[in-house]
Amino acid sequence: AEQFLAAGTFYWNSGIFVWKVKTILAALAEYEPAMFAHIERIGAAAGKPNFLQVLETEFSAIKGKSIDYAVMERYPKVLVIEAPYQWDDLGNWSAVPRQQGVDERGNTIQGKHLGIDTIDSIIRSENGHLIVTIGMKECIVVHTENATLIADRNRESEIKDIVSQLEKNKWDEYL
Repeated sequence: AEQFLAAGTFYWNSGIFVWKVKTILAALAEYEPAMFAHIERIGAAAGKPNFLQVLETEFSAIKGKSIDYAVMERYPKVLVIEAPYQWDDLGNWSAVPRQQGVDERGNTIQGKHLGIDTIDSIIRSENGHLIVTIGMKECIVVHTENATLIADRNRESEIKDIVSQLEKNKWDEYL
């Protein structure tokens, strides 16, 4: 990867794809027929009273596979377009400072915050709720109407484990 980056002659797959519905469905039918069969049953149930039940049953039965492996690496008619913009994966909290910047202490603050010796942290609150931190370093603190997250920034990837536990406990109101 370092050699590819240094060479400057390779493109990065950002995972942004554009296609017509009939094109991707035809590709799935050819390369992933089992997945396509589930999608077809979901489509057939659209607008019917049992749609949500069919969606849940069929979608959960699909064997997960990235679109890269399922179609893109096998499909013969792929075109790469160089995108003239910067991209950031907004799927994690570390993207917030990259997008919104940091203050003189390395903190990214959204909402009301009073901090003493708070460094390199992401603090977010809603509805005027004040978050006060003392001696916090490399933390994520997120307060919403019904939940508060406090995490070490270096363990951000474990947030998905919390999401799984919330789902397991059927505490969907906190997701």
